[in-house]
Amino acid sequence: MKTAKEHYDALMPEWFVGEDALKCIAMAQTEAYIEGRSELTTITHRNYEATKRRGLINEKTTIEDFVCKVNEEAEEMWYSSNSGKSSIDPSELADIALVCFAMAEHYGIDLVDEMRKKTEFNETRPTKGEIRED
Repeated sequence: MKTAKEHYDALMPEWFVGEDALKCIAMAQTEAYIEGRSELTTITHRNYEATKRRGLINEKTTIEDFVCKVNEEAEEMWYSSNSGKSSIDPSELADIALVCFAMAEHYGIDLVDEMRKKTEFNETRPTKGEIRED
């Protein structure tokens, strides 16, 4: 199996050498690809680590703390959408999702896998007004 550096070297053109910041980003993306992480899980993990570094998540953070934060972020979205805007503020919606993903990571839950399972279940549910016969 190729190492991340070998994958990176095969993917990057020669002129890319020397661009340290971009090289680091490309290397991280290559490592994520090799390890099977999606861009979503990479982004949400980065957010979790940044939130921990800021001291907003630690070993004492409870489920109640996370639920309160989700509520806070939902209220911010509600207020931003009711302040003359005709649509949802994408940044506030992202905040809600990031708190949910941080909670999942904190408690060792693979939220992407849980979302996949829930979607598969929802796809089998009857439509509104339909009666199931099973």
